[in-house]
Amino acid sequence: MRMMAFGELRFDRESIPAELRDVASWPRADDGALSCEARGVLQRRIQAMALFVDGHTSLREIGRVTGLRFNDLYRLFERCVTMHEDGRIFGVRALIPYRHTRAYQRSAAVTLSRDGIKGGTSGAFTQLLFRYPEIAHWIERKVDERRRKNGGQREVLRGLRRLHRDFLDQCRRAGVEAHDYPFNQQHLGERSLATHVRRLANRHFDAAAQAAGATQIAHAWEDAGGHVRKPAVDPFDVIEFDGHKIDLRVTLRVDDPLGFETLLALHRIWILVLLDVATRAVIGYSLALGREYNKDEIAEALQATLTPHATRAFRIPGLRVHSGDGFPSEVMPETAWACWNTLRFDAAKAHFAQATLERLTGIVGCWADNGPLLKKTNAHSSKGSLTSSPRTGSVAVRKSGRK
Repeated sequence: MRMMAFGELRFDRESIPAELRDVASWPRADDGALSCEARGVLQRRIQAMALFVDGHTSLREIGRVTGLRFNDLYRLFERCVTMHEDGRIFGVRALIPYRHTRAYQRSAAVTLSRDGIKGGTSGAFTQLLFRYPEIAHWIERKVDERRRKNGGQREVLRGLRRLHRDFLDQCRRAGVEAHDYPFNQQHLGERSLATHVRRLANRHFDAAAQAAGATQIAHAWEDAGGHVRKPAVDPFDVIEFDGHKIDLRVTLRVDDPLGFETLLALHRIWILVLLDVATRAVIGYSLALGREYNKDEIAEALQATLTPHATRAFRIPGLRVHSGDGFPSEVMPETAWACWNTLRFDAAKAHFAQATLERLTGIVGCWADNGPLLKKTNAHSSKGSLTSSPRTGSVAVRKSGRK
């Protein structure tokens, strides 16, 4: 996607790039949690943007059909092409009523707080960090020190009072006056500092888990550079397989051809899902009825994934699939019977069954990946996991653990 500049730069509808003229290809939004009124507003806005980028309908006609004002069309389009934090444009997500596409930025000065009066400082801490980047860098460095190892141990984040005192010293060195924020507040910005530090600490899972009291986060990687996992960027390059259980108690009645009834008590249902890593699309699934699933039920999931998916006839009233949605093999027929390069799974026993590995390497022709390589481990050790080659059938020992 080419970078686009809007705002002060004037543009017309004819200058919209071709990749933005198809609203159906924009990042979509789930309207299931919206009210009927908000859902109607969203649908009208989507219709307006489709007519706007098409360029064949006048703005007056778009306003008459959708009920939107002339200026709203340009404003909504600029919101839709704003960059999201995930690297894509907001797309249809920006058309949700009351959805913000930019973080709040304070422009007004912070006044002196008085006893008994609270509020009026929204965005003041962010405004301070924007005006004095050296203070922001200092806070990030102090937060990152908790993740630094010292003699095999990690440093503990210093107490908030001490950190707040040093923070005030940094503000004085940066040139913050006594009548400015945070010195003009009763608590000198202590609570805002604590919130900001907590947000920075939660950026890394291991640091957040250790701060919460976790003693073991994950095994240390000992891989050589050539064995480090590469990110999946292409569809059907890396597929993840896992079983998701639903604990319940239900009775199933089965009628045989002779008219006799058999009652089966179910305590758990497994949903075996195969997920494409690059696109995050579910390419297939199967159901397993029982406390645990086995190698044969894994084979059913693989077969359901490789076979082109057929649209189901729903019996629940009102249950339907949105237009354009569905499994990849159903929406895009060219992906039917498509195989993948690597299948990732965890250390469940059914995954290590010889029949499962033979189906993956012999029939699908993919690599079976159970995690990063573990050095100096016996191939028969239970602490390692296996990676089978589709060409030679060789097995590499990998560290166990969920993905």
